[in-house]
Amino acid sequence: MYQLPIDFVVVRFAGTDFSSAIASSLKALIESNTIRIVDLLFLVKEPDGTVHVDELSDLDDAAYAGWDPAVGDVFGYLTAEDALLLSDSLPANSSAVLALVENTWAGQMVASIAEARGDVLISERLPRAVVEDFVRLHDQLLQS
Repeated sequence: MYQLPIDFVVVRFAGTDFSSAIASSLKALIESNTIRIVDLLFLVKEPDGTVHVDELSDLDDAAYAGWDPAVGDVFGYLTAEDALLLSDSLPANSSAVLALVENTWAGQMVASIAEARGDVLISERLPRAVVEDFVRLHDQLLQS
């Protein structure tokens, strides 16, 4: 079904209000055909520790109005159970957005590889910490 890479992204926020401040950046990425939001959930941990999971349609009118134009259709692959698995890692009075993001920018590369009768054998996202360690070690070697 999906031929392009899909990332699972979790962004944590202080507080329990879902500001749509990042939604405009998402919208720009979507409009430039860089990404597509496949699914989206909102996880909230109230000040008293109570946890709940919201879908886009569950947000209050102000938050919904900010996020809806950026997101479009979502497919419901992520479940409340998926989100709740992350709730222990959230401090009280915080929230998180969970998203499945399709990397539509890779479409041309996928088409080119197929046209050349090639196959991608490995495609892995390196964790930021690994990249930072690599850069640090590389810089140390250059300074030696």
